[in-house]
Amino acid sequence: MTSYGRCRSNLLKFVRERQSVVTDRCQDRSHIVFRYGALLLLTCWLQGWGFSASQPGQEMPALPISPIEQINLLKQQEIAVVQELMKDCPGRLDPQILMARTLYRHGRDSEAVRIWNAILRQHPQRTDVYDLLGIAAFRKGQYEQAIAYWQQALQVNPKLSNVHSSIAKALTALGRQEEAIAAFQKEIEISPASALNYFLLAQQLLQQNQATQAKQYYESAIRLDPKLINAYYGLFQTCSRLQEHEQAQRYLTIFKQLKTQKQRAREESILAFDDLTKTKRDTALTYTLVGRIYLINRMLDKAEAPLREALALCPDRPDYANALAMIYQKSNRPVEALELYETAGRLTPNDPRAFTNIARVATDLNRYDKAEAAWRRVIGLAPQESSGYRELTCLLLQTGKNLPEALELAQQALFLEPTAANYFAHSRACEANGDSAGALDSLERAVDLEPDNQTYRRALDTLRREGIHP
Repeated sequence: MTSYGRCRSNLLKFVRERQSVVTDRCQDRSHIVFRYGALLLLTCWLQGWGFSASQPGQEMPALPISPIEQINLLKQQEIAVVQELMKDCPGRLDPQILMARTLYRHGRDSEAVRIWNAILRQHPQRTDVYDLLGIAAFRKGQYEQAIAYWQQALQVNPKLSNVHSSIAKALTALGRQEEAIAAFQKEIEISPASALNYFLLAQQLLQQNQATQAKQYYESAIRLDPKLINAYYGLFQTCSRLQEHEQAQRYLTIFKQLKTQKQRAREESILAFDDLTKTKRDTALTYTLVGRIYLINRMLDKAEAPLREALALCPDRPDYANALAMIYQKSNRPVEALELYETAGRLTPNDPRAFTNIARVATDLNRYDKAEAAWRRVIGLAPQESSGYRELTCLLLQTGKNLPEALELAQQALFLEPTAANYFAHSRACEANGDSAGALDSLERAVDLEPDNQTYRRALDTLRREGIHP
């Protein structure tokens, strides 16, 4: 049991013990009410972690926990989980970086910075840590210090993306516009597909009264991202300065339309979102990262609990369901894995990968009808991908069901992609349908494409021993 698990267990035991004796030890009625109320609050605190203090025959009223209390409890849990990870993986960098990120997000900046600096003393090549320190310094208004951290990152790797733009923002805050322009230009050289960098550079140029150049960069920004709202307003300002009034009005109209759409989306988002929801999502992400680090370190038994907690906090996340399903597969628990893959399929009904997972696990469980339905769904969602046709071919051959269709599916897979795997599937389908010559021809092609594949070679030898020759 983990340290935070033991803590909750002990508190739960305490509540149960005190609940049974409280009235025996307290004669004063008001004292009874006070102590029982305190126990109720403690019970609610425990129930916020999914525990119940009641036992059979003992009903304890449940008091609601406020959102703020739930947020605080989630944060405490999150820290405890990462602390447990650090104990289980001593000396590993990823748990330390995750702890620092978590502390920083909780507003414990000094603790996070202390961890990052300790990491750099041992690993001075970690550019990501320099970047994190730069961000922390920038948010505190320590722009010179932020620039120093980012420059250290560039000394390690001059081609890092987003670092020159971060330096440019700090230079802008310091009023050093010309240097900021140069930094943005360097960033565009490294990351030419970033619309935001073109927009930010255009802003700087416009402030320096370089309207013609600013217009070019604003136009580049909206070519890369047609929904970059503020770029249209920038173009309105720029065209107005250049006396291009017709264009200015056109860009202003687009800006107003996009702004209205964004405002509606923002209002809907606010209605569907709150601080508790955000905290749950942040905590779930941390749990997921903890689970992945355990997996990387081959600690499968430790990975399951945080991934399960992540899915409980955010049951609408198909990636969390898939991550936990993978753990179940590795733990030889295919039934539970299949249930989670089906959950992911319901959440992402247009993702062929979700149904690929369902089909493979269902096949392992000999649930062939479910597997067949899933492969047909894959084909429907990705008709230009050969894998769905090939896998359904193999399934039909395995079950001996609808062999003529299996051959048609194999032919379609080959038409889309003449790979060794598809030739092998076609060979099997030809053989099942009595076309020995076609089976041999496709198998020879598979071996030509992958001469080191022993499965294909053994199958070819078998066909030839059976008296089929080219």
